[in-house]
Amino acid sequence: MKSIFPLMLLFLSAAASAEEVKIPWKGDYSHNSNKHWSKDNPYDSGFSKNFKNGTPEEFDEVQKDGELNAFIYSPKDVRGPTPFVILLHGCDGLGILSKEWAAHVANVLNPQGVGVLVLDSFTTRYVDRTCGPADLHWGRRRADDAYSALDYLIEKKLAKANEVYLMGYSNGGTTTLVSMTAQETDHPHRFAAAFAVAPGCSPELAPVVWTAPRWI
Repeated sequence: MKSIFPLMLLFLSAAASAEEVKIPWKGDYSHNSNKHWSKDNPYDSGFSKNFKNGTPEEFDEVQKDGELNAFIYSPKDVRGPTPFVILLHGCDGLGILSKEWAAHVANVLNPQGVGVLVLDSFTTRYVDRTCGPADLHWGRRRADDAYSALDYLIEKKLAKANEVYLMGYSNGGTTTLVSMTAQETDHPHRFAAAFAVAPGCSPELAPVVWTAPRWI
């Protein structure tokens, strides 16, 4: 036990620390519409100009504007814009396991001069989880979340505009793939590449045009 305690202190001292920020959500793009979610319109409503769009997970609420919680792990002793990775949680939200995964990624990337932004799509929408049969609704909704975070990093001069990468797990992986399709090219900035970890399978992604390298 005496030998383990110093190792624990060493690990804790080496762990990355995060700054919590609020990111304005942007969804007023030509690929989106004002259609609300309904049983007859479960998927296309993912392309929404509304921060909340009336899904059962949102208790049927519709809200035009909003903001997202995010946590930024910045490299130490680095000045000026740096490369960044934006991380997207899965269908069960930003829970303990997702936070541990994010901290691990930051501990690996920060010493290499790469920042990490962990994006929370659910808390400010009062959504607990979106798990169930794979569909593209939340992948489409959260793509605008990812681009809002990209805009934030560039506007705050935290990230190099051409060196921001997207990585997501499960539903976050589906969101990552949606974000790299040609339908999303009306955003002012682009991701350099994407890494989708265990994304949900959807036949609707098969015929799309991709805009940047991606790894699954």
